[in-house]
Amino acid sequence: MALCTAEVTAPSQADEGDLVQVSVKVTNIDPNQGWGFRTELWAQNDLLGEWHDFIPSGQSKTYTGSFYMPAAGVRIIGAVWRVISADPYQEVGCSVGYKDIAYAPARPDPCIISLGVPGTAEEGTTVNVSTVIANYNPASHLYKIEMWADSDLIGSIEDTIPAYSSRTYNGSFTMPARNVVVLIWVQLSWGGRWVYDNSKSEIVELYVPVPSPEFRDFALSEYTK
Repeated sequence: MALCTAEVTAPSQADEGDLVQVSVKVTNIDPNQGWGFRTELWAQNDLLGEWHDFIPSGQSKTYTGSFYMPAAGVRIIGAVWRVISADPYQEVGCSVGYKDIAYAPARPDPCIISLGVPGTAEEGTTVNVSTVIANYNPASHLYKIEMWADSDLIGSIEDTIPAYSSRTYNGSFTMPARNVVVLIWVQLSWGGRWVYDNSKSEIVELYVPVPSPEFRDFALSEYTK
């Protein structure tokens, strides 16, 4: 009969190099008496700590440990033995608890977007759009870059940008008889899917030239004082 429980507490995920705090709570569930217990706390194959304690009936004790997360998932194990004899020393297995910590690399910092468009344009003219996407992270990443003029997609590309590098992308559209919002929408390939990374927009205002005044049959009469 198991006379104790072992409840492991740990985060569900961590990134490589994170200092991870874990614990195991040992509870004596024997309703009649206290017992001596030996508890071990493991992170995969690494022993984080070992404790010998007497725990009264119905009470608990919590033991903690820490480790640096590797680039792989880690199982945290809390193993408890009940001491049934001190001399000679004898113990029996009492309970085992565990929890898995998934390896989850942190999302890279968002890309930096520079957007070049004219402030104004006349109806019917070609508006050139240029954007620079900079990846200032220490690793290469795959991005999907979309270029929009209002609801019109004027450019789309999937491109891998190396670490600490930038790429320039160009597009164009014909100016309508209204102001236009130019939008750069960038997604990052992360965890096997596209996720939002960053965006930037600028307004191109419609420029309507003012007609030059016409002067016809205009003559200045001689003025004599």
